Amino acid sequence: MTAGTEKRPSSTSLQRDQSDIFNACGFGIIVIDEFSKLIYWNHWVSKHSQHTLESSKGKPLETIFPILDKTRLLQAIRDAIEHQLPSTLSHKLNKKVFPLSFRNGKDIEHNIKLFPLKKGHDSHHCLIEITDISAAVKREKQLRDVSEQMRREKEWANVTLMSIADAVITTDQHGRITSVNDKAEKLTGLSRDVMRGKTLRDVCPIAQASIGACPHPINACLDNRQTLTDSDNYQFLAADGSTYAVNLSIAAIIDLDDSLLGAVMTFRDITQSRHISAQLSWQAKHDHLTGLINRRELETKIEEHRLDAKNYGNSHNLLYIDLDQFKIVNDTCGHGIGDKLLKQISQVFQDQLRKDDILARIGGDEFCVLLPMCPAENALKIANTLRQATLEYRFVHDNKPYMLGASIGLSKISGRERNAAEILSAADSACYSAKSLGRNRVQVHDSQDATDEQPQQVMQWFSRLQSALEEDRFILYAQEIASIHHPHTAHYEVLIRMLDQDGKIIPPNSFIPAAERFNLMQSIDRWVLEKVCQYFADLPKSLQKLPVISINLSGISVSDKHFLQATSKLFDQYGTPTDRICFEITETAAISNLKDALTFMTEMKKRDCRFSLDDFGSGLSSFTYLKTLPVDYLKIDGHFVKNITDDLVDKEFVESIHRIAQIMGIKTIAEFVENEQILDILRDIGVDYAQGYGISKPVPLDTLQFA
Repeated sequence: MTAGTEKRPSSTSLQRDQSDIFNACGFGIIVIDEFSKLIYWNHWVSKHSQHTLESSKGKPLETIFPILDKTRLLQAIRDAIEHQLPSTLSHKLNKKVFPLSFRNGKDIEHNIKLFPLKKGHDSHHCLIEITDISAAVKREKQLRDVSEQMRREKEWANVTLMSIADAVITTDQHGRITSVNDKAEKLTGLSRDVMRGKTLRDVCPIAQASIGACPHPINACLDNRQTLTDSDNYQFLAADGSTYAVNLSIAAIIDLDDSLLGAVMTFRDITQSRHISAQLSWQAKHDHLTGLINRRELETKIEEHRLDAKNYGNSHNLLYIDLDQFKIVNDTCGHGIGDKLLKQISQVFQDQLRKDDILARIGGDEFCVLLPMCPAENALKIANTLRQATLEYRFVHDNKPYMLGASIGLSKISGRERNAAEILSAADSACYSAKSLGRNRVQVHDSQDATDEQPQQVMQWFSRLQSALEEDRFILYAQEIASIHHPHTAHYEVLIRMLDQDGKIIPPNSFIPAAERFNLMQSIDRWVLEKVCQYFADLPKSLQKLPVISINLSGISVSDKHFLQATSKLFDQYGTPTDRICFEITETAAISNLKDALTFMTEMKKRDCRFSLDDFGSGLSSFTYLKTLPVDYLKIDGHFVKNITDDLVDKEFVESIHRIAQIMGIKTIAEFVENEQILDILRDIGVDYAQGYGISKPVPLDTLQFA
């Protein structure tokens, strides 16, 4: 807003458009119209005057503040409105103009400036700016008092100086030291006799923390009477070579005739407080456990590199790392041991990175690596190096080795992103895809890649799942688990399918990721369990041999005590033959929720339920926990089974699992049995059961026929 030249908006417009700006100011703003009546003032004035704008608007200032009649302010307002004259009412000549005060009742010392504001062609408003100078006045008064006391009562001043906690040195008008207190002797390492008569430049060399050597601030004080107040930007070099961070104040000593008598410099050692401040600043930016930068600082670094990519086209990448199987260590060994693992794996990561790469821990078992000046192909190599290093790393506790994996998402920083959060989200999405696709792998974020769009597709499934649950639009299929050596045993695994609004069957891999992400698996697991209970209740009472039905349970259901209670209630409600129920729990889910899984399994075992450990061999600690879990069956991971006709290592692995299971009295089930050749090899090994398209394809549960 330019005084006297631009067209002024109406007072209503002024208040609406500029009120937020004015209210954010740390000083008072008052606008007076051409009739010397109040148009507007900001919150600062209301706060310190005890008058609201609403009750004061439209009134002359002298009506609101009667004290103004005795000041030069009203004339200055008329000069601004009638003659367009700006003016300043300094505090020295106008001690108290407005009756302003702090909350504690103390008066606010203030300076006032007035500016003419042109409105239309012929009329003018007046803008009044009120600045709080209470602190400056207080400091000036204190320094004046010290100066006066020193001049009039030198001995008394010396005693005072000796007792002050801060170091105090005074000089004459030529800068030669005249007095030194005890604290100043201690900090400088020099006696007052040595210092007296010398200049501050000689005995108190000072540098600025930000730029190093600089002119001594005493020069500006003595030459131009400039005051330096509470500056923390200085370092002081003592006689013994020690360096102190100091808070420094310097002021001229003036007598009553305004003649320069000298200067007084006060300073105190703030080295420790600056160190503490630096520590707090470091802690705000770093993870206290690993010492790596934290999420907030990482976002700052990412934003810097986003702007660099945008402005200069440099190539940067971000890795998002989620440790696989960390929860096993944390839950089994305790959080203290888990913390120890996190510190060790941080060092493992650091050892694989380049000098300028930035490693951050962003929470729990999640890390990020910012790769500056790194093309995408190199970033992918680094990601795989980290993944392999994690796989080869062995954490040992109580003589037990633990293995980890790493699911890693990679996102390029192109500079086209809106902010750092968008880049982090892209890397997180890629990491989520890596976990969904089997864990322990690297997934590159690509907006054109359908695999990487999985999280977005998951979001779209959420509402569809809720509708399907409410409308009972799921169906159960059953696939036979055939006994290789006793072909008449009836054993089936139930498999869930979803029906869309048009009756189309949707496979589970399309909706299960969404159910897991949005905590709907318990609802789905309960739906499946109740349908199986109904199925048994509807079977003919004359049926002599009931089938064994295997039901898949998610890790979240196994670890939920409410699901345990609901399961028992359903069994009692339907009179379910629980000895014909087999719960399938994945190896990863069982180990990740070991304590809760054991509780669930123990309670269900009391009802004669059976348990099958699914995907056995896919985890990294398979045999470690096998003795702990009361399972009846091991389902050997199909990735080993499907290649046993051609891969001797896979065949040996299947044989090893079967031998251990046999020793422990556990039956084995082979998944992915697609043909007779695989079945023959399994029969030779001695595997008990086989499941796969080579045995039978899934069929609707209600179509099964039993004699």
